[in-house]
Amino acid sequence: MRPPALLEGPAPAIAVAVLVLGAAIALGVRHERRRRAALARAALTLGLAFAPRDPALARQPFLALPVFRRGRRRAFRDVARGDGIWVFEHRYADRIGKRRIPRRQTVAALRVAPGTAARSWEPEPGWLVEGEGEWVVVVRRHRRAAPEELAGFVARARELASSEGTRRRAAEATGG
Repeated sequence: MRPPALLEGPAPAIAVAVLVLGAAIALGVRHERRRRAALARAALTLGLAFAPRDPALARQPFLALPVFRRGRRRAFRDVARGDGIWVFEHRYADRIGKRRIPRRQTVAALRVAPGTAARSWEPEPGWLVEGEGEWVVVVRRHRRAAPEELAGFVARARELASSEGTRRRAAEATGG
């Protein structure tokens, strides 16, 4: 007796590949749902309102800063906000040659006294501080803060936004 035609040729390998790909996608979606729920809990402990997407973010003046003009397919997700603070995930795609590299990074935007926001500086490797007007944006480049690290990230962002370096660089930028 001859075996069924489905077991011949590339069909079994294709079926296994489809199953593995489907499982990988399902695990990724599950991970992101758990991460989002943990971020919502972490935001609540910081006294911030949380939403997966917040249309009000698109109207904020700090989005005109150069850090948000990088790459293509820009998106903002997992938004937490409070009085004078926004914390969110900035997603975009960099192009290096013909390759497209997805980037994700956690951003904190903090309102400061007018005139104290620095233009752009790196206080230490991997961190970027940009500002204009009454907003300072602190970015941990190409790195997302884990939900359990969110409080520490916000504390560090506040420290950098109010640091002497921020005020000094603002004075240099304005010629003061």
